[in-house]
Amino acid sequence: KVGKRVHFHRGAALHVAGWDLLEIGDDVTLGRDVELGLCELDDGDFVVGSVRIGHGATLETRSSVGPDTVIGDGAVLRPLSFVPAGARARSQARVGDSPGGRRADEAAATAVAG
Repeated sequence: KVGKRVHFHRGAALHVAGWDLLEIGDDVTLGRDVELGLCELDDGDFVVGSVRIGHGATLETRSSVGPDTVIGDGAVLRPLSFVPAGARARSQARVGDSPGGRRADEAAATAVAG
């Protein structure tokens, strides 16, 4: 499911499988070379999981998410940041920073309770 006014920048990884597990809200921007990890190989296991991106969220250049992740409404994944499998970025959070940049908001990405 893809919302309205979604911008896919050139190079956003749209070539992987699992698109029936993807939900993108309205007014989302996926920056250059963003990777949505709906499927990944983990220690020899093929892992498939949903990715949900909330309304108004932005995934900046070369940021990525693993399977079973949730990016909250208005959240921003800074360049080169990663939200690992089974984690979530809360609404309005700013996750990560470029190497050498200021420290990331440690509470922005938290593990999902099982």
